[in-house]
Amino acid sequence: AALTGIGDFIKASRPRRCVALDGKQRMSVACLVGYALSATRGFLLDIEHNGHHNRTDNHGKVSGTFFDPPVEIGTGTKQGVVCIGFPTPVGDDVAAVAGGALMGLPRLELSTGNAIAGMATLNLAVAEAKQALMRFRSAHQLELVHLFVRAPSVFAMTLGHRLNGVGCIQLHDWVDGSYLQTAMFHAG
Repeated sequence: AALTGIGDFIKASRPRRCVALDGKQRMSVACLVGYALSATRGFLLDIEHNGHHNRTDNHGKVSGTFFDPPVEIGTGTKQGVVCIGFPTPVGDDVAAVAGGALMGLPRLELSTGNAIAGMATLNLAVAEAKQALMRFRSAHQLELVHLFVRAPSVFAMTLGHRLNGVGCIQLHDWVDGSYLQTAMFHAG
């Protein structure tokens, strides 16, 4: 509620809905800021990342696919794990989370050697990740998704900005050599 309150405050305080942001953030912060200032709430983001401006009102996509074919592991339970990593995959670092408790959960892995070459590539990557996450959540009837992102923060921020209709998300961030739970939100 406090997170969406930030967006409500911005809406009430200014006539324009375009918010300029520095895209260099920790993954959880980037995803949360994108979510608080979501597209479904009428926000437009102008994200500066490595000297490039990425505006979320630009919806063009490059042709082809961004991620390698997704890998799904496991079945059962009401929780699942989604690992999104590029150019370096998340890998088995997830095994150390909560004493290995997440290893028995269904897991979706998205990875690629591709890089974000501009807004059109970013749009493709975010669209593919969101679609895969939604299919995975639906196929396994998950109530909670543990999300791990090892990618440029501009990806995490844009994903958060467009992450609606996917249910409850538990974010994890790399802190002092391991992943920790950082924030949870309901992207209903």
